[in-house]
Amino acid sequence: MSLIRFSFLSRLLLSGVVLLRLLQSSSWAMDWPTRESKATDSSYLTTAQSLWNDLEKETLNEPYDSIKIRCEQLGPRLWQLGNAQHPITWPNPHQYTFLHLLAKHNLKTLVQMALQQGAPTHKTDAQGQTPLHWAARQGGTATVKLLLRYHATPNPVDHQGYTPLHRAVLIENKKICHALLHKGGSPLEIVSNNTGQTALHLAAEAEKETILDLFSKWLQQRHLSPDVCDLNQVTPLQLAIQACTKRE
Repeated sequence: MSLIRFSFLSRLLLSGVVLLRLLQSSSWAMDWPTRESKATDSSYLTTAQSLWNDLEKETLNEPYDSIKIRCEQLGPRLWQLGNAQHPITWPNPHQYTFLHLLAKHNLKTLVQMALQQGAPTHKTDAQGQTPLHWAARQGGTATVKLLLRYHATPNPVDHQGYTPLHRAVLIENKKICHALLHKGGSPLEIVSNNTGQTALHLAAEAEKETILDLFSKWLQQRHLSPDVCDLNQVTPLQLAIQACTKRE
């Protein structure tokens, strides 16, 4: 009788060991929260926030190679922070992402690494601006071209009613304007701001001659008319005449 009981207990113990190993190896068991995983997650987010704070500054206070190493150590998960599944746990009232910050500093190599690892190009900040808007307004030609190569939408409209092309016109960056036009941007894009001005209107009003020359060639190649009206029924040509009159 005792021998039978011993055999039964041995089998029960063996079954328990096998079951435990199966649980430890199963995918859903790996997702069980543990003190160790929580501590690791907390440490990761603390490190990520430190990098975030440094990238938020107008000027980087450390060498590029140092920033690159920190990004590599944090890995692909870094670029998903800010998504619904991976919320940012520190204050982010402007709602931008790491890709926005990299675009702001024109860190081309890091932008490429982020894009290769799945960083979304369509995410907008609180002003409705994508990383492409940020790169365009900062004059980051290399970053603009890279984002477009990874299929960033060329004509997203922010809450002010501006596309990246508008932003490039405002800083009179011909190379960025050319890159955006080459990938589907349009100086005739009607926007939803208070004036309804196209990028062509902006260039005419501000007398951006190099941009106007670029837009003129673009229109001629496509046999398009520049006589598009804004919400006040004013054409780019009329704005250019008004600007000349004021200057004189």
